[in-house]
Amino acid sequence: APLMTTCRASADLPAAMTAHVVFSAVDDRPATCSASVIRLIRERIGFGGLLLSDDLGMEALTGSLPERAAAARAAGCDIAL
Repeated sequence: APLMTTCRASADLPAAMTAHVVFSAVDDRPATCSASVIRLIRERIGFGGLLLSDDLGMEALTGSLPERAAAARAAGCDIAL
């Protein structure tokens, strides 16, 4: 519950960044490429600001750079970095 309270307190910020971490209770894909995690951020937390991916060039994700960018955008990130 403390994490959700912190997240909801951040819901009104103008921008936020995803992370390449896996929240296995939600999805087996990294948050940046998970529509389920992005939906949780948007709907349950109520974040309506600009959502940026974490750095896609650090090679924490699989696939080519264009594939990583496409996956982040398809999941719901507004900007793929």
